[in-house]
Amino acid sequence: MDTKYQRAKIIVEETKQFYCQFLFSIGLFIFILIRFQFSQSFNLNQTIMNIGNASPPAEIAFFQTNTFIFLYIGTIFSLFLIYKYIKLYRIKRKFRNTKQADNFLKKYMKTDDLPTIEKIHEKFDEDKKKEKKRFYFLVVRVAIINIVLCILSTYFPLFSFFDIILAFSIINLIYRHLFIFHADKKLFNDKWENKKVTEYTKSFNEF
Repeated sequence: MDTKYQRAKIIVEETKQFYCQFLFSIGLFIFILIRFQFSQSFNLNQTIMNIGNASPPAEIAFFQTNTFIFLYIGTIFSLFLIYKYIKLYRIKRKFRNTKQADNFLKKYMKTDDLPTIEKIHEKFDEDKKKEKKRFYFLVVRVAIINIVLCILSTYFPLFSFFDIILAFSIINLIYRHLFIFHADKKLFNDKWENKKVTEYTKSFNEF
């Protein structure tokens, strides 16, 4: 069985996930940067320093600085991007190896037989349905987390890191909604996908 299309389709789907993760990471990092610059310009953090005329302990002072938060968030998203890139690179390398391609395809699809084109489409359609179901459960979890964070910020006003987690959870929810419900139509339409599948299918002939 010729599996060039199946392999190309999988690579395109994994590429879409990597692009969305990259756009999300860059967008959130820029949002955090703007948020802190705005906060500094208008001195919105002054209330934190003046509560009870107390200063945060020296042990945690660094963890409330912009530098720490930038490094922390940047490191987390860098790790996610590196993981996604390595996964995508590994899939491309395996599928371009004619000796390993079919075995890796069966391993990826978790089947004993080589999947047909219809099976590939069914898999990704089913994955999208599962993602939509998980999204609605995520909405409930985010709502609970936000309520807990509001309560914690009331009792621990010195910790300004809570509002960052709050913003992250909301933006993460927006990102997932855009990716699950709109990415295929807006960013990665059928024309783009068919073009990329054709390119990868042709590239397999060169190996």
